[in-house]
Amino acid sequence: MARTPIEVDAMAASSQEFVAALDTVVIDLQAMFEAKGEDYDQLTPVWHRMMFGNVSWAHEIIKKADRLASLVMVELEDKTPSFDSLQDNVMDIAVYAIMWLAFQRVCELQTQQVSVEAVEADEASQPQAETRTSLFSKK
Repeated sequence: MARTPIEVDAMAASSQEFVAALDTVVIDLQAMFEAKGEDYDQLTPVWHRMMFGNVSWAHEIIKKADRLASLVMVELEDKTPSFDSLQDNVMDIAVYAIMWLAFQRVCELQTQQVSVEAVEADEASQPQAETRTSLFSKK
């Protein structure tokens, strides 16, 4: 498939131009996350609805990827999509992927906290050894 002139120009971008574009994308993703949260998370945040953990996150991304594939086919037929754009779906996938990573990070932190608490509880339940002032003293 031939690239458009715009795609060819974008592929020739300098690292500085690409990083600047990446910075704006991250800002746009944050804004989209906040705006959609105001619309959709009135009762519960999206991460509370991921009842099956990784399976739920993967399902959301796969669902968006299927839509993206359909939109690419529409674009290849030189048609205009009626609703979501390619960019909307790519941004949705990116936000879901970032939220999934955040969800995993929270799980890791909670696991570490539980492990520390378990060790502390175990240590507290053990009889305290007598302290000795020297190797040869009885106390």
